Amino acid sequence: MSPTGPYERIAAEALRSYALDVQTLTLVADDWNTTFIAETAAGDAYGVRVYLPDRRSDDEIRTEVAWLEALSIDG
Repeated sequence: MSPTGPYERIAAEALRSYALDVQTLTLVADDWNTTFIAETAAGDAYGVRVYLPDRRSDDEIRTEVAWLEALSIDG
């Protein structure tokens, strides 16, 4: 099993929560987070990041989620 195997399964499971026809899930980075790009049958691409255990505090994660939510509103 590759080091990212469990994280790839987590990303795939999270993507099942959305109405996306994901065709490929490709590893982009495996450092402070494990990041994938998910490509759909419609040609859309999404970044999917799985936080690795004990790399970020709960406050850091909450701050990033708030920032991403603000970007989605302004974008």
